[in-house]
Amino acid sequence: MKNLLSQFWNNEDGVTAIEYALIGVAMAGVLSFVLTSTAGGSGTSFLDRIKQAFATISTKMNTIGSQSHS
Repeated sequence: MKNLLSQFWNNEDGVTAIEYALIGVAMAGVLSFVLTSTAGGSGTSFLDRIKQAFATISTKMNTIGSQSHS
């Protein structure tokens, strides 16, 4: 019984999993804050700016595509 308790006490597999889980939660929190916070008082988040940039690129590519077919 003493040997079994000693093995249980010295087993660090679960501790490592918990540490990784805590690191993952911390990273998710930081990324969530960074991606959804507004920068410089502009009122738009980083994700909104990325979406707008892709929309602009898409519009310009569609415009160029339609001009080349004319």
